[in-house]
This record gives sequence, structure tokens and C-alpha cells, in this order.
Amino acid sequence: ERMNEHFQKALNEGQGNALDANKAQLHLMRTRIAAQEVGTRSIRLAQHLTELNGAIPISLQDTIYPLDRKVPDFPTLEQEYEERDPLLKRLQQEETVAQRQVELDRSVWLPSMEAGYHYQGILGQQYNGLHIGLSIPLWEKRNTVNASKADQVVAALRTEDHRNEHYFEIAELHARYLQVDRACTENRELFGRLNSTALLNKAFNHGEISSIQYFMEMTFYHGAEDDHMELELERRKVMARMFKYLY
Repeated sequence: ERMNEHFQKALNEGQGNALDANKAQLHLMRTRIAAQEVGTRSIRLAQHLTELNGAIPISLQDTIYPLDRKVPDFPTLEQEYEERDPLLKRLQQEETVAQRQVELDRSVWLPSMEAGYHYQGILGQQYNGLHIGLSIPLWEKRNTVNASKADQVVAALRTEDHRNEHYFEIAELHARYLQVDRACTENRELFGRLNSTALLNKAFNHGEISSIQYFMEMTFYHGAEDDHMELELERRKVMARMFKYLY
């Protein structure tokens, strides 16, 4: 807006030209549209966050990110992740249930013995004595134990498959975090040393660069800032995925 006012003033005073004034207006329009898009996206994300929070609005007043949690080495992170993984706990419970079912079906299939004293009266005659019996399960249940064993194997395979899946997921996230974090650190150090906006304004005011050069350089600088913020966003997302069970 300041640059647009500057070019319009110069044009009105006869010290500028219409092309520079038009460039300033176009860049101002593009900047305003970009700001509106950011505002709309912010509202949309806030509404989605409210939806995830059971329709209870969440007020986020602070614009400063909290301090980063220290990311442990991969073995420690993987162990903590596994200890708190709710899906893994459920699969382990299913595996235990399958094992108990095998034990139950095996006990039902085993023959059972019975013994006792037997008394019976038939047509005026009385009979008594020891009674010994053997109970054999029905043959149609002969495959029950095998089926239960198969279910146990499947449950164990599911558990092992999930272990492998989340192991490589954590390995990928940890490696990605180290890469993105290193890039973010380098960018922060670079932007900390740069003073591009002030230098560009100074160079333009002293006539060292043209208006086209000014707008091109400013656009490039702002694009680099946007790329850095996108990288910071990805770093935060990777951290959130790594620590989703650890908070």
C-alpha cells in the first residue's frame, strides 16, 4: 500500500509514469487477494477444528508456536510409540482371546470319564453296582480345534504385520523430521542475516534499481518466505504424527 501510494503520488506530481503506477496497483491487488484467501482458509480451518472438538469452539489467541518437544533418537521413539499404540494393544488382546479359544475348544474335544454308584429297579427286580462311563465328543466338532488354531495364527500375523507397519512408519517420519528440521534451521539462520526488504526499499529510493526490478525482487523474497513457512508447517505436521500417542 505504501509503494502504491508512492507511485500514485509521483504520477500526480509528474515525476513518475503510468506503467510504474499500474504495476503497483496490480501487485497491491494480488496481495489483497492472497490475504483474503489466507483469511478464508483460516476461518475454514477453525470451523473444522470446532467440528473435531465436538462443536465446541477453540479460541487460539497466541500466534507464537509453543516450544518444540525434544525428538528422541529413533529406537527410543519407536519403543514409546509401540508402548502407547492403541491399535497394537487391541490386536494383542485379540491374539490373547484367540489363544484362550484354542484352549477352550481343546478341552471340550477331550474325552471325559465318569464313575459312580448305580441303582435301578425293573419289573420288581433291583439292580445296583458301580457305574463307569466314557463320553466322546461328536465327530462333527472334530475340526473346531483346527479352526481355532487357524484363527490364532491369523491374529498373531495381524499383530506382527501392524508392528512392522508402524515400525517403518516411525522410521520414515523420524528421517523426514531430521531432514526438514535441518532445512528449517538453515532457513531461519539465513533469514536472520538478511534484511532484504529494507535494502530493496533503500536501493529503489536511491534510484539504484528500477520499479520492475524492485517488484521482481520483492516477489522473489516473499516467495522464499512462503516456502520457508510451508517447510515449518510440514515440520510441525511430522512432529504431530510422531507424537500422536505420546502426549
